[in-house]
Amino acid sequence: MSKAFHDSQEAFKGGDKHAAKELSDKGKAHEAKMHEANAKAAKVIFAHKNSTQDQFHVDLHGLLVTEAAGFLEDRITRQQKEGLDHLVVIYGAGNHSAGGVRKIKPEVEKILVARKLKFEHDNPNHGCCYVTL
Repeated sequence: MSKAFHDSQEAFKGGDKHAAKELSDKGKAHEAKMHEANAKAAKVIFAHKNSTQDQFHVDLHGLLVTEAAGFLEDRITRQQKEGLDHLVVIYGAGNHSAGGVRKIKPEVEKILVARKLKFEHDNPNHGCCYVTL
């Protein structure tokens, strides 16, 4: 993908607009395949992490922030439709993040605040929060 985009820019700079367009299209096709593969991987990771969780827990470990946000949004919506009263969101302590800085937790907070949901961090333990639906 990167090579195709780079070569496209070089072709454009060299005046070969036809080749630049073809290479750009090739880069976009590779990019689409990359996003598709990432989405499939995220689903597999999410399914694996949550295979041992009950309906009141959701584990977001191992996901990119945007992926975690999507799974959380879907889960909250499903929980509310099913009339369930709470959800424990597991986002981790940040031990495996660069510098030990949590990446998913701030996004979880943003979603919960936007949805006007009450939540309590480090409940029932560190690295997760208890959400009242």
